[in-house]
Amino acid sequence: MDINLSDKYYLAEGSCRTVYRHPNNQELCIKINHNPEKDRNITEVVFYKKHYKQSLDFITNFAGTVETNLGKGVVTKIVLDHDGSVSKSLEDYMEERTITLRQALSYITDLKDKVFKYGVLLHDDGIQNILMRKNADGTLTPVLVDGFGPRDMTVKALIYMVLRPLAKHKSAKVLDNMSKRASLFNARLSTLNPLS
Repeated sequence: MDINLSDKYYLAEGSCRTVYRHPNNQELCIKINHNPEKDRNITEVVFYKKHYKQSLDFITNFAGTVETNLGKGVVTKIVLDHDGSVSKSLEDYMEERTITLRQALSYITDLKDKVFKYGVLLHDDGIQNILMRKNADGTLTPVLVDGFGPRDMTVKALIYMVLRPLAKHKSAKVLDNMSKRASLFNARLSTLNPLS
């Protein structure tokens, strides 16, 4: 039986997918592809299948696929704070000025260490893809919710995902660009709203 999604379950939208809260489970979300030229759901499932034996605590957990009234969706766990609220992005925290640029770059470095350790291929350098899970002690843990795995289902992209040295090389560039994006975002914030 298909799951019926509507605007009341809407969470977020990217260039290729729309994300909805799962109607039957508040801890899950469903990603629906809306770009017929780029099916990110297929590439994400390929990524999860490759890494299913690894405990990737820095990437949102995969919970399968599901048929919906809007098409087939990828189901993942929502990144939640210790109090059950949906975690905010690194970009959100920077905009609120509760995370400094130095702290943001440190979180990206933490992700880099884990990405290299597990040979994870990244393709998107957007800092909005990093959600910051707030723990009971007030610390924050970065979790990637998008931008991992091959960008497209091409032979080259799949080779990059399978061969760890190539994945590491590609991901290093993506993570360096994330740091640059964070720096540019911080500079723009400082121009628009300088700290007193």
